[in-house]
Amino acid sequence: MRHDAIRRKFKLHEDQRRASELPQLLLGLEVHGFVRADELPQQLLDTLADFATGATAPHQRIYAGTAKTRVDEWHSELLRRAGIGERFFLQTGLEYFPWADCRITDERWLDSVRGVLGQSLGFIAHDRNSAVVTVPVGHDVLGYLTVPLRAPADNANEATVLMARIDPSAPRESEVAGG
Repeated sequence: MRHDAIRRKFKLHEDQRRASELPQLLLGLEVHGFVRADELPQQLLDTLADFATGATAPHQRIYAGTAKTRVDEWHSELLRRAGIGERFFLQTGLEYFPWADCRITDERWLDSVRGVLGQSLGFIAHDRNSAVVTVPVGHDVLGYLTVPLRAPADNANEATVLMARIDPSAPRESEVAGG
């Protein structure tokens, strides 16, 4: 029991150190602090975890060896389709500081995020209504997204936002090696 408490304390200190370094490492982003997982919608986190397994058909894919500018465009398109704009939460991979509250300041940000965190990335819209996750699998990077769906206008509560996955059978763009 005591051993676990000591291990958790060391892990907390390591995560604090790494979290304090992120604002300097993530070029093109302002980091406005961190959010715990329990501050985000559980349904959204469950969907991201499901996507991260790679067991679900991706909404888009791109060959991992594709030119950096094309990969930037691909990521930007995924984020745009999910309604994720200039301000978002970025998954950090840190146990005690799992999501960074970020704002884009210049075009270096995507390359910087991939350089610091790798190809396996998670984004949640700042309004907490949609998300994107990318997962490297073999020679590809798979892209998954959720999109917010607004309630019909005749609904008494127009502010209601429902979460839904994009239907994987719906037409989507795919990038494959050589084309």
